Amino acid sequence: MPQGTQIVFHAGLRQIGGTVVEVRYGEARLVFDFGSAYRPAQAFAEAEFFPNGRKPSLRHLLLLRKLPALDGVYRRRDLHSSSYPDGNGYSDVPSPPRAGKVGKSPVPYEEWGGETAVFISHFHLDHTAGLPWLHPKVPIYTSEESLRVWTALVRAGLAEEGAPHDHETVIPMPEERSFRFGDIRFWVLSVDHNVPGASALFLETPDLRLVYSGDLRLHGSNPQKTARFVAEARSFRPDLLLLEGTSLPPEREREALPRAPLFESALAKRLAEVAADVRGPVLVHTYVRDAERLLLYVDLAKKLGRRALLGPKAARYLFSLAGRRDFAVLRLPEEEREAEEAGLLPLPRELPRVDVVDLAASPEAFFVHIPCTYPALPLDLAETGGVFFHSDGMPYGPHNPAYGPWREAIEASGFRYEVVHANGHAVPEHLFQIVRAIAPKRLVPVHTYNPERYAEVFPHTFLPEHRIPYGPKDFGC
Repeated sequence: MPQGTQIVFHAGLRQIGGTVVEVRYGEARLVFDFGSAYRPAQAFAEAEFFPNGRKPSLRHLLLLRKLPALDGVYRRRDLHSSSYPDGNGYSDVPSPPRAGKVGKSPVPYEEWGGETAVFISHFHLDHTAGLPWLHPKVPIYTSEESLRVWTALVRAGLAEEGAPHDHETVIPMPEERSFRFGDIRFWVLSVDHNVPGASALFLETPDLRLVYSGDLRLHGSNPQKTARFVAEARSFRPDLLLLEGTSLPPEREREALPRAPLFESALAKRLAEVAADVRGPVLVHTYVRDAERLLLYVDLAKKLGRRALLGPKAARYLFSLAGRRDFAVLRLPEEEREAEEAGLLPLPRELPRVDVVDLAASPEAFFVHIPCTYPALPLDLAETGGVFFHSDGMPYGPHNPAYGPWREAIEASGFRYEVVHANGHAVPEHLFQIVRAIAPKRLVPVHTYNPERYAEVFPHTFLPEHRIPYGPKDFGC
């Protein structure tokens, strides 16, 4: 067993999302987060390997590098099977033994001698996609609000998306309350991001102080949360600051570093200005987990004299999380049957149900959030003369191979296409302000394709490599 603190970056370097960092002291280790990297092109490879909606097994995900080969966290049966946990794989029988040199298989939880806990900073898939594969006895720590998001996702029928419904040990973390796992002490503070519950992690061992930002921004509706985090982190005087850098551009775009973000307030104003002159349907495409944005659409619809219309899953999510009843629900019969069979949260009877036929007949009456299970809705409303707002939904932009054909089809359907993004990640100028304010001994970039942009500005930047154990002396602490 190593002496002192040991840190291993299993995933999350030179990529967006998929951050998996292990901090170990003695027999105990804390892992944060447990998602999968955002790699648009990988979806095409997966479609070749797993056609017709087939789901990859854990072994497949390890080979695809979507999850880390981490000892002591996975079930033995999953490591030796080609099946997905729900049986929707190629086979429900154990796979044949591997042949050739394909790498060491992780040690199953059942055979691991140490103690492991996992911290989740927030419930976006790039931070949670691996949770369904965790052994249910591995404790998961997350903020109290993130636990409410988790519950709402389960009740909405989104449990398969990095929010398992049957995990045995989940510990909600009130802000600033300190927790101990072996000789590791840790606590959380909320930050502003585009999902409720997003939190930064403060961690202390006998020989190291570390702050992990998770995902954060200063241009959202609650910049005071991030500002408070920065002040507390400065007072903490961390040895290491693990800071996201999603917005840092590549070398050829260095001159664009100090670009200004679109604030949430400006986004709301732009939506209202454009939608006010539209006689057809108003469609908006946003990631379903952004509850704050969904609430904005409900309120904006009223001001425009329209009714907000949500898909069944978004409706359940928003009703579970916020208790709102002032919107209509798009009726999707097959999805309703599946929800009833799965015992999902029943929606209040007083919520109006609207068929696609009714929507097409009176498109001017609605402000529609595109259902995550019905992305072809704009094509089925072709030539209704409306506007399509692309507002932080997927595919996010031209870097995604699907974006061009996707946008062309929407515009071919007769929609005015408007891009109105106010994403969840701090712009470079704000990131640099955060580093200067916190003044860590070492800055460690995570969650970015371009960590060198930090190193160009801050000489104390440390660029680690995957799967190499580091101690405090390696960082110069």
